[in-house]
Amino acid sequence: MAFSLPSDDVSTETETETETETETETETETETETVFGGERVEEYEDYWKAISMVRLLKKSCKALGVAKVKDQGRSPWADHYGHFAGIAYGTDDETGLKDVCDELDGNLPTYKDEFGEPKGEFDVITKDNAEDFGLPADEFGDDEDPIFVPVEYDAPEEVWYAEEGEEVDDDAVTGTLEGVSGVGEARAEEALELLKKAGMKVVWA
Repeated sequence: MAFSLPSDDVSTETETETETETETETETETETETVFGGERVEEYEDYWKAISMVRLLKKSCKALGVAKVKDQGRSPWADHYGHFAGIAYGTDDETGLKDVCDELDGNLPTYKDEFGEPKGEFDVITKDNAEDFGLPADEFGDDEDPIFVPVEYDAPEEVWYAEEGEEVDDDAVTGTLEGVSGVGEARAEEALELLKKAGMKVVWA
């Protein structure tokens, strides 16, 4: 399973029983620095990035009060966690990168030591700048590895998906109306006021 960013309809059941042995960033396993001979390995690159995203989403879900597994299908944050955890640890249908890398020479800590950071462009989150990314600094250990977030990653804008029957807020109503051809901001606000005067409300279908 290769590394990929989640699509809008991600909802993946994952096996997360083995998280702690790989996402704890204080591993002490070491091998010679020449295990990989300066040659990057695609599977380790993808595993490294997936583990970084698992760590990011785990901390994010905790900060937002989202259950990273039980709330899959209810929260996009949990679904994003499931997406990356599935890549890292596998699903019922696909082998995870952890198992793939277990069959290769070396290990992830050794790979990290040799290359320092994964290949690509990333926002790098550490204890020192965690709060700039909306994460509590005290959730980071003093010696915890940086979290590498691909710059093209789009974090969810909402904590929860809208549920059927849930009332739509005013901004969403007017924003939707303004998207209709010929309806500007003024007419959208007028239509909203008329709905309210009529005692009607807009709900998600």
